Amino acid sequence: MRDYFVYLPQQPPGNIWGCTATSVGFARVRPHTKYPPARHPADHHFEWSRGRVLQWYQIIFISEGSGIFESEHTGEPRVVESGTVLILFPGVWHRYAPDSSVGWAEHWIECQGPTFDEAVRTGIVEPAQPILHTGLEPDLLRCFERCHALAGRGAIANQHLLSTMGAHLLSVI
Repeated sequence: MRDYFVYLPQQPPGNIWGCTATSVGFARVRPHTKYPPARHPADHHFEWSRGRVLQWYQIIFISEGSGIFESEHTGEPRVVESGTVLILFPGVWHRYAPDSSVGWAEHWIECQGPTFDEAVRTGIVEPAQPILHTGLEPDLLRCFERCHALAGRGAIANQHLLSTMGAHLLSVI
């Protein structure tokens, strides 16, 4: 799969799906490659020394390689290996990077909406536990493959389908 990312327009409140996809992408980070790439929008780019805070939720699946993750809730950097899901929460400082000697493959979708808010409110996902060791779960891989296919056929035209995939990924994890 080729590296790509798409940032989608925010939708007004009231989306019937309860979830709106705002970004989707894939990147294979080769060993000894600068990370993160400098081509993302300013509000999504970060440097390790500063980390970042996003305004929406992200589900990131590491399907190959390894690296580290840190957030204001996890404290010191934690090891991330293939088969790990990282959940980024709005307003929560974080940073992550592949091991420079190994690299990794990352799949992600960014979403906003009451479906994710409710998952946090009920404790299904929580900022104190942003790292989930799922293994190479076939349903997770299929969901991301579907996201990538929809984005490849026109992310804006398929934003509602991508949004439902964001909710589906949340249910899978």
